[in-house]
Amino acid sequence: MIRGLKRPEVDILQAMTAKTGIVYKDTSLVNKTQLDGEQVLLLSDSQQNAKEHQVKIDTSVVATGTIAIQVKCIGSTSFDILNDEYGQPVIIDLAASRVFTILIAVEAIKFVPTSVVGNYSVRVVGRG
Repeated sequence: MIRGLKRPEVDILQAMTAKTGIVYKDTSLVNKTQLDGEQVLLLSDSQQNAKEHQVKIDTSVVATGTIAIQVKCIGSTSFDILNDEYGQPVIIDLAASRVFTILIAVEAIKFVPTSVVGNYSVRVVGRG
């Protein structure tokens, strides 16, 4: 169990593009479906140095289902479930809010779809 999540008040990419502090942007997965299965987004050494990783999941017009989030901490040999500030697993409902920020150093983020109908894309932006 890994804790280190906050629900952002603003989109980092929109708010920070003109400011310093962006470590990386536009690390992404595009047009994934349930049939694609689990997706792992590996971060480069320089991307891992970010203090915040904001994850935004965009969907096709009528996408439904959920995506569970797992993270691989730097130096770890396995993925752990990412939990929110209440200790609950982070599971993104594609019909609801789809932006969150990971507040720990990670080397990879895993997206585990369940019953996804439609396409989804993931964009990760880091700063700090």
